[in-house]
Amino acid sequence: MAYHLHRLNLTGEPLREALKGKAYLATALSQGRATINHDFILELAATLSIAADELSRAPTDDETMEWAFYRISANNSKAVWSKAIQLAQNNNLSIRDLATLTGIDQAHVVRAASGKKARVFTLDHAQRLAASIPSADPHSLLPDDNERS
Repeated sequence: MAYHLHRLNLTGEPLREALKGKAYLATALSQGRATINHDFILELAATLSIAADELSRAPTDDETMEWAFYRISANNSKAVWSKAIQLAQNNNLSIRDLATLTGIDQAHVVRAASGKKARVFTLDHAQRLAASIPSADPHSLLPDDNERS
């Protein structure tokens, strides 16, 4: 369900509102740490005004790959951002270029470049960056097993 909440942009405030301010539960759901049942899915979907299968269907293969990338990137944000920035710099791209290519607001890229907490660098961002650099692989931005936090 966590993937679907992210896919539908229903994390954060929309989810907390639907759960009547239960921030801990909203966080646990969006991070995939909550145990839920079918009745809960039906109730939450009704509250969010979406079809229940939007929260409960099995992800496609592409969605599974996207979610796996997201989870690794979210758990290793600084390492992923560092690799993305280094890849850009090695290919004579500026911070502004990196922001434009990935579709990320330049302020978020500047935050990441300065080592501050920044938004998650997603598979979509990585694919956009890699598409502009010959022979770049989006998955090369993920840390190796020994580099992960």
